[in-house]
Amino acid sequence: MKKLTSLAAGLVGIVVLSAAGRADMPVVGCGVVLPPTLKVHFQRTPGVGDFNQHEPIDLDGQNLSGDEDKQLRKLIDDAGFFELSSSPMPPNVPDPMAGYDLTVEVDGRTHHIWVTDSAVSKSLKPLLNWLAGRPASGWVILC
Repeated sequence: MKKLTSLAAGLVGIVVLSAAGRADMPVVGCGVVLPPTLKVHFQRTPGVGDFNQHEPIDLDGQNLSGDEDKQLRKLIDDAGFFELSSSPMPPNVPDPMAGYDLTVEVDGRTHHIWVTDSAVSKSLKPLLNWLAGRPASGWVILC
């Protein structure tokens, strides 16, 4: 009987979330809902002769509008972000190369990459451009 009650509570939770447009939220146990998490740390790593300084951006899904959250999740998914790897650091280079330091946490999965300007893929560019366009941004990605 307890299992049946728990199952019914979970189904009611899903129906309520669907009606509220939040069916993407996981339901745990007796109808307890855990909100999806989205956190992003984005920082420009300037190299020699690179004057594109930028303050780091830390985004939390709870501080984004619903549309911004959806758009950011889509850009992360379209970039295949969790399958991307960091740029290799060339040997014997005394100064770092210009690039982007990016950490993304989505619903318990976390991935970090550092990618040089020259290694930015076509699929990653829209995500970087979107992040660069945030209010703290004063530069545009031209690669």
